[in-house]
This record gives sequence, C-alpha cells and structure tokens, in this order.
Amino acid sequence: MKTVYLDCSFGIAGDMALAALLDLGADRDAITAQLKELPIDAFEWRTRNVMKCGMRGLHLDVILPGDAPSARAPHSEHGHEHAAHLPHSHASHDDEAVHADADGGGDDGTHDHVHDHVHDHAHQHMHDHVHDHGQDHTHQHGHVHGQDHAHGHDHAHQHAHRSAKTILAMIEAGPLPPRVQERSRRIFQAIAAAEAKIHHMPVDEVHFHEVGAMDSIIDIIGFCLALESLQVDRILAGPLALGHGYVHMAHGLYPVPAPATSEIATGLLLSSFQANGELTTPTGAGIVKALAVQSEGLPPDVIRKIGYGAGTKDFEHPNIMRAFLLER
Repeated sequence: MKTVYLDCSFGIAGDMALAALLDLGADRDAITAQLKELPIDAFEWRTRNVMKCGMRGLHLDVILPGDAPSARAPHSEHGHEHAAHLPHSHASHDDEAVHADADGGGDDGTHDHVHDHVHDHAHQHMHDHVHDHGQDHTHQHGHVHGQDHAHGHDHAHQHAHRSAKTILAMIEAGPLPPRVQERSRRIFQAIAAAEAKIHHMPVDEVHFHEVGAMDSIIDIIGFCLALESLQVDRILAGPLALGHGYVHMAHGLYPVPAPATSEIATGLLLSSFQANGELTTPTGAGIVKALAVQSEGLPPDVIRKIGYGAGTKDFEHPNIMRAFLLER
C-alpha cells in the first residue's frame, strides 16, 4: 500500500501540494491530458526549480488566456493572495500561496522545465475565497499566504465565478477516474461548507471567487489526479501551520488565518510554528481536511521518495512543502 505524507510544517497551498506530487514523479503529461478533457478554460503550465533558503523546490506556474506570464505581484507576507487574483505561479508557499513571488520566486540558477501548463498564477496561494454574489467581487486581497502563491490575482477575475453546485456537477459528469472524482468532490465540499457558513448562505448558492477560478480547479483536481498517478491509497498529514498577521480582502482587513481557512481547519491538529504571513490557504486546508489523517510525525514505513513543492514568497524559513512517498 502506498502512502503520501504531507509535511505541513510551514503550511500548505494547493499549488504547492500539486507541485510536490509532480516532484515525486506523478505523470504530468497524463494529468494534463485528463484536465484538458474537462469543460474548463484553455491553460498551460510549466514547472521550474527554485531555491528557498538554500533548499530546492519545484514551483508550478499556470498560465491562462489573458494572463501575463511574467507578471507576478507581491503578495503580502503571506504569499497567498486572497483577493487579488493574480496569475498564480504555483510555487507553493514560497510560491504556492503565492506561488509567484514578486521577485520571481527564486529562479536562482534553477532549471526551467516547460510543461503543458504554465500557470503564471504567481499563486500566492490563491485563497479560495468565496464571493457572495451581489457583493464586491473585486477582492483586493493582497493576501500573501506564506505560501508563495504570488497569485497577484490581478486576474481581477478574468475568469468567471463558478458555483459550488456547478463545479461538483462538472466533476461528477466528467471523464475522471472514480477515486479522483470522489477525492476532488470532498475537497470542494469542505471549502464550500466553510464559505457557506461564513457568508450565511446555502452551500449550493456559494460562488467561489478563487476556488472556482481556473487555477484552483486545476490545483485541486490536478492534485487528485497526481495521487492517482502515483497510485496512492492513503494520505497522511502533519500538524498544520497557519501563520499570523492580517490580509486585505474584498470586504476589508481580515486576520490570518483567513476566515475560510479557520473554518476548514476546525478539528484539525495545528502546529506551534508561527510566521508573519498566511502559511495555509483554504485549498491547502481543504486537502488536509477532506483527504488526510493527521499524525504528529511520519509513520514507521519506508521512505521511497520525497517531493518538494515551492511557493513564491521568501520567508526566513523555506517556503516549501514536502510530500513523502511511503511504502509498508
């Protein structure tokens, strides 16, 4: 039985988690082909190695029509940008919450692997925040979750908002493998439930500002496809580091962890590690809440390989999330 252990010591974001699994060897070509069979916008992505505090990590960039590949806005300390949908540069916490650091997230002499997709999401962990339809959807979150998702989300919503109901229907009706459908559905439901509670509305009426955006759909479904590619049966995760501070969102100044992240993290084991910035995004918390069993440390299994997913932001700690591929 294969197991993946998600090391959330420095937080977790969707793009960072996906990048870590790609670094473990998940078949990016197969994942790309399966994603492109879904009724979603055209996209490209690329991965590149970046250095974070002397540590190498794989950064994921997703490029959507209209996104400027080189545009990466600084995300606040967090690295995740709740509100400013910038192009995600999935670089996982150094880049994942903000995948794309304002400074480029560490190109320092790293290889630039170009793959089908290039999300220049500069994801600073584009927090999957849900917008209340009828409210200002412009999110000027400037959040930078400690993950380098430098999403400068200055996508400014170039991508249409999608409702939870629409996304779930797409997953269920699509050509995805059964286990990928189930895992993807559970993550979106966890996030939608948190957003519904925060915005005081039925889950079916929740419209995602970021989770419904292309980059979040790719992060979540891509992550589940990567699990399937690696034939992972069990997902474990360590204590969750959330970070602290404040972020600007569409509705004003909010504390870190963001409301959606806090709701999703209810019942989860938290880490004592603290850093100024958003270390975990709603998508990252949703992955752990929906799919993982938490433990204080690695189980007594054999480590086969370790994948490193990098974010865009630079902190005093490596903006990297590790994924351990284990076997009994």
